[in-house]
Amino acid sequence: MGIVILLWQGVLALTGGGLTAILLAIVGLIISFLPELLVLLGWQQVRRLRVQPWRYEVTDASVGIHTSQTSVKVDWDGISRARIRRHAWVYTVASTRRSLVVPRAAFSPDAQAEIDRFVREHRFPMPVSA
Repeated sequence: MGIVILLWQGVLALTGGGLTAILLAIVGLIISFLPELLVLLGWQQVRRLRVQPWRYEVTDASVGIHTSQTSVKVDWDGISRARIRRHAWVYTVASTRRSLVVPRAAFSPDAQAEIDRFVREHRFPMPVSA
């Protein structure tokens, strides 16, 4: 669509369109580059999320994920399912059916083994997969 407007602008410029040609050029440029601008803005938001420090907390009472802008902490009674995966633990929150993903790399090997043992021993309503 933006290309069509730019072509019409060219025709108007050749025929002496004046202000109309300038306005059509501006609209054509906006329509042509708006999708690229939206992608760039979206990427900037994702990039900001990756720069923030994330802190993961697994205790006898709860599991938590914390950043500078948000904090989520769920008691073990609120977890309906826990899955142990190669790179992360996936905890399903009972009330929302959403998952909290805690990367294993956030913990030392000793802490990983302790969390694995805790998850296997804890009695969740649904079975724990290894």
